[in-house]
Amino acid sequence: MDCCTLATDHFLNSSFLNTCVLGLFSFLLVVVTVRQYLFQKSSQVQKLLLDRENRILDIYKVFADCGRVFITNIPGVNLKLGFLPNESDVKKQQEHRRLVCNTFGMAKLIFKSDPEILKQLEKIMKRFLELSSKELQVILAQREVFMKAFEQVRAAFADKGIATLQDIWLNQDAFEMLNKLSCTQNVMDLEREIVSFWNNELSDENFDKYFEPYISKIPTNR
Repeated sequence: MDCCTLATDHFLNSSFLNTCVLGLFSFLLVVVTVRQYLFQKSSQVQKLLLDRENRILDIYKVFADCGRVFITNIPGVNLKLGFLPNESDVKKQQEHRRLVCNTFGMAKLIFKSDPEILKQLEKIMKRFLELSSKELQVILAQREVFMKAFEQVRAAFADKGIATLQDIWLNQDAFEMLNKLSCTQNVMDLEREIVSFWNNELSDENFDKYFEPYISKIPTNR
C-alpha cells in the first residue's frame, strides 16, 4: 500500500503531469484565442457589410430624390410658372445638383463591377441636371408672359372687382383665363419632360430593380 502511495505521489509530482497540465492549459488558451478571433472577424465582416448597405441606401435615396426637388409642381405647374421660385427652392435644387454628382462618384467605387447600374445612374444624373437647368430657364422666361396675361385678365374682369392675383384665384373664370393665356409651348414641354422622367428613368423597372440585389429591403421610391 505504501508502495502504491509512493508511486502515486511520484507520478503527481512528476514533470510528465506538469507537462500535461501545461499542454492542456495552452490548448484551451489557443481555443479561446481562436474563438475570439473568429468572433471579432465575423463582427468586422458584418460591420463592413452593414456599412456598405448603408452607403448603397444613401446612393439610392439621392437618386430617387432627383424626382422630388423640381420647383415645378405637376399638374398645376405653378400657375403656368408665372412666379419666380423662392430662394429656398432654388438653393435646394442647386444643392441637390452638387449632391447627385458627388454621389455618382461614390457609386462608381461601390458598383465598379456592375456596369449596368452605373450606366442607369449616369443616365438619371445627366437627365436630372438637364431638366433642372431647363426648368429655371423656363421659369425666368415665363415671367414676362405671365405678367402680360395677368394684365389681360384684370382688364377683362375689371367690372367684377378683379385687381389682384388672390382675386383671380377666387374667381374660376378668371383663373381659367389666366392659365390659358399663360400656357406656352415651353411650359407644356417642361411638364411633359418632368413627367416622363418620373415614369421612365425613375420607374421601378429602370431604377429600383438595379438595387434589389444589393440591399435587403428597398424603401418606397416615390
